[in-house]
Amino acid sequence: MIPLSADVPMQRIPWANWVLIAATVIVSLSVPYKRETIEYRNLIPELGDEYRVRVITHTEYSPLVLQPDNFEVYQLVTALFQHAGLLHLFGNMLFLFVFGNPINAKLGHLPFVLAYLGIGAIESAIWLAVGTREPCLGASAAIMGVCGMFLVLYPRNEVTVWDELLLWAPRDWPGLSGWAVVLIYVVFDVWGALFHRDDGIGYVAHIIGFVVGVSLAIGLLKAGFLKTAVGEQTLLDWWAGRGPREKKRRRHKRLPKPGPGQVIPPDDLPRL
Repeated sequence: MIPLSADVPMQRIPWANWVLIAATVIVSLSVPYKRETIEYRNLIPELGDEYRVRVITHTEYSPLVLQPDNFEVYQLVTALFQHAGLLHLFGNMLFLFVFGNPINAKLGHLPFVLAYLGIGAIESAIWLAVGTREPCLGASAAIMGVCGMFLVLYPRNEVTVWDELLLWAPRDWPGLSGWAVVLIYVVFDVWGALFHRDDGIGYVAHIIGFVVGVSLAIGLLKAGFLKTAVGEQTLLDWWAGRGPREKKRRRHKRLPKPGPGQVIPPDDLPRL
């Protein structure tokens, strides 16, 4: 199920998210994430060179990749900007564009960048402690953190998705609520973590990023750093039974009592 757009009115242009996407694309395309040393060996010399076999003798990873056996602190963040192939890169950037734009517009530019990089760094650190000893790269976990923030801030906003199972839907079909779309992705990650551990995908890292993102969004709301705008309904509001925030009605100030020589307003005229 591929997200296409999110129905969230934005108060500012999400420049910071676009810069992150552009930087990730540039780094991923210009810096190979690994380099393999390949040799051809003739295991049976009597049969000639046409029976040589291809042998990979050494794999050297980019210094930007998170490497438990060759760890540097900066890798906690730089690994977010490296991807293993075009499909990996395109999928992650599409998710970041759809879910990151409204979060950037809500948080502001610098707070969004700090939140994105912070979620990625926390996830990377936890992965070093509890994950496998294999090198790790990609922004999937940080993007799942952004999806977790979307779940908290815009649970009932509509997300347009493309999926073969949904092609039967009418053209004016409104889409799925944000909470449903994000939780479907979480279920996929939980399923993968339980039954597909050897697929080479960091399902556990995705779940960690999601939990960190949800916790961060709830903390920002509780601390008062984030305020709901008119028409918005957070996950906390929904659970508490509060509807979308309404525009406050203007209260007319009571006119002061007229002094000597002042005209009495018609509404305050004495009644006989």
